[in-house]
Amino acid sequence: MYLPNYRDGSIVNLMRSILAGLGASGAGGAHGHLADLGPEEIAGAGHVVLLVIDGMGRSQLEAGAPALREALRGTMTSVFPSTTAAAVTTFFTGLAPAEHAITGWFTWLREVGMVVAPLPFTTRTGDADLASLGIAPADVFAGPTVFERVDADCHAVQPSRLVGSAYSRAHTQGAATWGFERLDELDGVIVDIVQSARRRTYTYAYWPLLDTLSHKHGAASRQVQRHLAEIDALFDRLRVGLAGTGALLVVTADHGFADVPPESRLDVDAVPRLAERLALPLCGEPRTAFCYVRGAGYADFAHCASEALDGAADVVESTTLIADGWFGLADPHPRLAERIGDYTLVMRDGFAIRDWAPGDKRFRQVGVHGGVSQDEMQVPLVVVPPS
Repeated sequence: MYLPNYRDGSIVNLMRSILAGLGASGAGGAHGHLADLGPEEIAGAGHVVLLVIDGMGRSQLEAGAPALREALRGTMTSVFPSTTAAAVTTFFTGLAPAEHAITGWFTWLREVGMVVAPLPFTTRTGDADLASLGIAPADVFAGPTVFERVDADCHAVQPSRLVGSAYSRAHTQGAATWGFERLDELDGVIVDIVQSARRRTYTYAYWPLLDTLSHKHGAASRQVQRHLAEIDALFDRLRVGLAGTGALLVVTADHGFADVPPESRLDVDAVPRLAERLALPLCGEPRTAFCYVRGAGYADFAHCASEALDGAADVVESTTLIADGWFGLADPHPRLAERIGDYTLVMRDGFAIRDWAPGDKRFRQVGVHGGVSQDEMQVPLVVVPPS
């Protein structure tokens, strides 16, 4: 297992450095600053740009992306689970998953009595918009945002389809928002923001397509390698465009990827001894699944699940993961325990598991994430200092 280094080497610590470097009050706490990029270096920059490439694990840079590799300063860990829902919420809030309690693509919300997908802000079954059911983002998400805390003019740059979503609106409070359509537009938007600024700026930018391609084709596929080269070219243009502006450019990712062969992709409905003990469909991710256990099946759940999965997963009481700091080192969000179930299936290397609810469109993903393998957990720290 390769667990997050929340003391001084994770994306949580990167955000603590950014918060402290940009003058946020109360930026201390259980999670220290990033060892490889401290707040002093950030404080010395006229502008700070954080570019997050969804799914660009550290291992992917070894085979491609020469420009990014040249500027590679080090390696960080993601958070647990190593997934977009948890990690991007950390980028937006500066909080570890223990504190913000967004723990996976599917999350049981006891306060609203349903399993939801927090990022699209919909119910799991039927994809109903939560806002139409009277549920506000403030009922689900913890605040404030990084943008509301720092002493800088803030900007959030995302694909246009994400800008107006409930999740994005909640997490970009305090920032001017910018949309774009194509990767080759992104560097121009960022450079324009910095060059037209009248005071210090903090810009967060996000690109999701590498993640999509890795899910569909696999992390080592031709399609992913081709797109990684396009991202590398974007980075080269961006560092040229920011030269002379006093901007510090940081590029990283929310998580990496693990490819899973077809014979190791498990379905709960093919494991009846597990399915019959579940009160809800599995929540979380294919590589870290949260189990809500029927009362009568609780006593022997760990034994039966381990036996039924036949070495594919470690079955751990979820409260143990909180106590052992997997979600972070700070005091947990009051709803964290509710959102991670009774037991967690920590899938071993090479395995993934899915549960299908009524109405789900069944699909298969070659690349997955959310687990604790090195490839999923390690993300790059690319730094271009001001010039």
